[in-house]
Amino acid sequence: MRALILGGNRFFGRHLAEELLRRNVDVTLINRGRIDDLLGSRVRRIKADRRNREDFGRALKDQSWDLVFDQICYDAAEARMACELFRDKTKRYIFTSSQSIYPNGYHLAETSFNPREYDFKTSVTSTNDYAEAKRQAEAVFAKEATFDVAMVRLPFVVGTDDYTQRLKWHVKRCAAGLPIYFPNIQAKLGFVRSDQAGLALAEIGLHTLIGPVNCAAPGVVSLRQMMDLIEAAVGKAANITSTSIDDQHSPFGVLHDWTMSLDRLASMGVQIENANEWLPALIGELLI
Repeated sequence: MRALILGGNRFFGRHLAEELLRRNVDVTLINRGRIDDLLGSRVRRIKADRRNREDFGRALKDQSWDLVFDQICYDAAEARMACELFRDKTKRYIFTSSQSIYPNGYHLAETSFNPREYDFKTSVTSTNDYAEAKRQAEAVFAKEATFDVAMVRLPFVVGTDDYTQRLKWHVKRCAAGLPIYFPNIQAKLGFVRSDQAGLALAEIGLHTLIGPVNCAAPGVVSLRQMMDLIEAAVGKAANITSTSIDDQHSPFGVLHDWTMSLDRLASMGVQIENANEWLPALIGELLI
């Protein structure tokens, strides 16, 4: 089997590549080639900018893949370009979407947002409105793709390789005694570890499922529980403030619970480690 990953050179995209290689899949990465993927000669590489239609189209010319994973599609324009350029080049496409397409809520099912029924008049970019841009991208894939598409809705992805350092932000500020603001510290969130996200993406890709699928670790975690773990690891109480200032606002700060139903993922037999089992160890690693 031949698979193409758009992106794939860092974070959970690299874990996805590793997982596919373990399953003897022939893997090609396409990206701008600015980051060492650390995968050596085990993968093929194509250098191209997926936002540049001419460059992207030239890179794909005369090639096809059994399976395409899109880690770097962020808006309707990029989704539409993919639908056009991958026509007759693949039969199956895995779009990495986001839990952000949902409003806050508990145990949200995939049916809470149906991209086939979503219409929009004005396109937005991820810079302007990340959540809306992902909704619009899903809608384009659902309505315009000539190949099967699975849309994988991921929550906050965390790990020692997380270049956004959102979880580490809390650890560092707690250790330094700097203020941290939460709109609702009792709010419950879903998480997934980066290596487990890569594993799940690979399994979803090799499955026949189409349409939206929520993909998170079982076991929701409240922000209060997360901070308790951080305080225990750091050895001091966090400076939790009631003052909302941008530089001290938690990147995980939400007003209400924000978790997804994992029933559809479970029906596929995909097994991800419970967040409550691995989060303490991850926080300990982030102290180093």
